[in-house]
Amino acid sequence: MSVALLAREVVREAVRDRWMHAIPLTFVALVPLTWGVRHMAIGGAVKASNDIGLTVVWLVGSLTAVLLGVHALRPRADQVWVLTRPISRSQFALGRFLGVLATLALQVLGLTLAWIAAATLNGIPPAGGLGWFTLLLWVELGVVAGMAALLSNLVGPVLAGLCTVALWVAGHLGDEYHRLVEESGVPAALATTLYSVVPDLDLFDVQQQLVHDVVVEPARVGGATAYGLAWMTALLALTMIVLSRKDLP
Repeated sequence: MSVALLAREVVREAVRDRWMHAIPLTFVALVPLTWGVRHMAIGGAVKASNDIGLTVVWLVGSLTAVLLGVHALRPRADQVWVLTRPISRSQFALGRFLGVLATLALQVLGLTLAWIAAATLNGIPPAGGLGWFTLLLWVELGVVAGMAALLSNLVGPVLAGLCTVALWVAGHLGDEYHRLVEESGVPAALATTLYSVVPDLDLFDVQQQLVHDVVVEPARVGGATAYGLAWMTALLALTMIVLSRKDLP
C-alpha cells in the first residue's frame, strides 16, 4: 500500500464517516443566522454578517481538524497489518497526514462555498479576498491537526483532543498572552519558553482585514504559509518518531 493510497483512504473514511456532512449543515445554519444579523444589525449589517459567517467557518473547520488529527494517525487494531507489511510506520504517518490535509482542504473549500451561498441567498455581498482566507485557514488547520496527531500518539484520544484545544486557544492569545503572564506572576523566562513552543496561530488570521476591506498583502500570506508548513513538517516528524517507538495495539 503506497503513501498515496493511504492518503486516499483517509479521504474515503472521512466521506464514509460523514465528516463532509458538516458542509450542508453549516449552510443550513448560516442561512437563518445571516438573515437574522442582516435584519437586526443597526448599520454595518454587511460587515457583521461577514464577520459571523467567517467565524462559523473557522470554528467548524477547527473542530474538524482536532477530531481528524486525533483519530486519523492513531493506529487501531484493524490497521496493524498496514504497519507490519511493506509500508513503514513513517510512511503510514506521512500517508495518513497527507490524507488529513486533503480532507481539510475539501472541508475548508466546502465551508467557504457554503458561506458564500448563504450570504448570496440573503443579499449580503461576501467579503473580498476569500481566497487568502481559505488558504490560510487550511494552513492553520493543518498545524492544529498536526498537534492533535502528535498528542494522540502520546496520550489517549480524549486527553489529546482536550490538550489540542488548549494549545489552539493558546495559539490565538497573541498580545493577550503577555498581559495574562504579567497578571499571573509566571517568571518571564518560563513564559517565553512556553510561548515559543506553541504555534502562533494569529499569523493565519486575516478575517478582520477582509471584513473591514483592508487589503491582505501577498507577502504576509507567503510568510504565514511558510511558517505553517514548517510547523506541520516538524509535528509530522515528531509523530513519526513517537510512532516508531510505540507498541502496536
